[in-house]
Amino acid sequence: MSEEPSYEALAEKVRRLEAALAGGRDARAADTGGKNDSGPGGEGRKGDGKRDVDALRAHLESVFRVAPTGIGVVVNRVMTQVNVRACEMTGYSREELLGQNSRMLYPTDEDYEYVGREKYVQIRARGTGTVETRWLRKDGGIIDVLMSSTPIDVDDLAAGVTFTALDITDRKKSERELLSAHRKLLDIVEFLPDPTFVVEGEGRIIAWNLALEGMTGTPKAEMLGKTGCAHAVPFYGRPTPMLLDRLGQTDEEIEAIYDNVAREGNRLRAETFIPLLNGGRGAHVVLTAARLYDAEGNITGAIQTIRDITHRKQAEKERIKLTSDLAAKNSELEQVVYVASHDLRSPLVNIDGYSRELEYSLDELRGELEEALGKGRSLPGIDEIMDGDIPEALRFIRAGTAKMDTLLSGLLRLSRSGRAALNLELLDMNSLVASVVESMEFQIREAKVTVTVDDLPPCCSDRVQVNQVFTNFLDNALKYTAPGRPGEIRVTGRARGDRSEYRVADNGVGIADAHQEKIFDIFHRLNPKEGTGEGLGLTIVKRIVGRLDGAVWVESGAGEGSRFHVALPANIAPGE
Repeated sequence: MSEEPSYEALAEKVRRLEAALAGGRDARAADTGGKNDSGPGGEGRKGDGKRDVDALRAHLESVFRVAPTGIGVVVNRVMTQVNVRACEMTGYSREELLGQNSRMLYPTDEDYEYVGREKYVQIRARGTGTVETRWLRKDGGIIDVLMSSTPIDVDDLAAGVTFTALDITDRKKSERELLSAHRKLLDIVEFLPDPTFVVEGEGRIIAWNLALEGMTGTPKAEMLGKTGCAHAVPFYGRPTPMLLDRLGQTDEEIEAIYDNVAREGNRLRAETFIPLLNGGRGAHVVLTAARLYDAEGNITGAIQTIRDITHRKQAEKERIKLTSDLAAKNSELEQVVYVASHDLRSPLVNIDGYSRELEYSLDELRGELEEALGKGRSLPGIDEIMDGDIPEALRFIRAGTAKMDTLLSGLLRLSRSGRAALNLELLDMNSLVASVVESMEFQIREAKVTVTVDDLPPCCSDRVQVNQVFTNFLDNALKYTAPGRPGEIRVTGRARGDRSEYRVADNGVGIADAHQEKIFDIFHRLNPKEGTGEGLGLTIVKRIVGRLDGAVWVESGAGEGSRFHVALPANIAPGE
């Protein structure tokens, strides 16, 4: 369907037709010496022209009546014509409006005077005038109106002015809401803790917040409205593209300029060093930039934040150095422990060997004395030394060397636990724990303990090291059963996020609160006078679990049994 012509266009057509008809009459009068054209067809031609004008006027009046826009005519700002839509917009009837000054439609004198002044300035300049204003309805409500006016006769404004009025109340409300939202956004940006600026369109700066003023020393009054990468001047001393100007570039292009580049949806993140910050000392910063869109998905601008991470970078550098130093010290300590535990075994073997030689020699000496003195005879005091003091001393030497050998063996195992290469793989923990239980079947029967293993989730770890961890847990549970009740051990597990967590619970003697923080310390034993072992088992467990990027802890209480927990990675980390 073709578009309905406007009232102004139709009025212009009427004027042209009337002028053409008048011109035709003048031409014919000149040709006949001022006499009427009464020749054949003359009256018919005039009748056709009149019918055309009448038809056009009728069409114009129909458009005037049904147009969805308010239409009217004012002469000296007094309303002489209004259509139905104008009445609907104002709430007045046609009779109430006609003959009235249009001042009645304006809420204030300022509105009325502004329209009269601005409209006629535009009409004189280009023949039409368009202004936005407000109308006061009969019920007291105020609506926003877009008015367009054109004179009936451009050479005679007193002949009247035709106007159209479009109700733009909803549009103005939307504009005000949008402006309010825009102001709220700028207020939010203003008080963000991170230095932030916003550009629109072709890079015009529309926000430069307080934190950014503090970082750069440049007030926003100097930045707002600037374009052409002017936002980079406080950072680099010259206009140059920053991260938000490179949002359309590929990651490879951006990585050639920035460090640690990452995209998260619409956001682009990168790190760099800016030399002009911090009074010329420079600053390591992390930049985050993103495009801004309107409701239709069109790009309207971009936003960028700058966070100073200089202290974090320095802390990371110090941490790396401390970690490196600690690793070197640990390596040195491991070497010392390894060498000491290995090399001390040689003299220890000699001490044990010579103590046995002394024992053999003592037996020979007894035989020699008995042969020299005669069987059944002895020297006063000699028997006490040979049968009491020397054997007792030898027993102490042998016990001491055995204890020392146990400790050195433990230290050697501890040293090796930190040096062994790890072979990470996805472990079937049901199979692994079953094999540990099977290997300890004899001890389990001897202790008369029931072991139950639930379904266990898999984990990513080293098979040999994890086997040692669970062997130690079960061994401890078997050692510290509670007298007077059947022993029970239960192994359970569950998946928690990126970790697999396992628990070995027993109903044994438990661990008093005072010991719980110490049980993972080197050489710590709950009952040093009872049981066997060197007090290194849980120390080794803690070291193993730490190397496997895991965690180990205990829950217990005296007489309540113990629950040892170990959490290990559920999956192989990327790059491993």
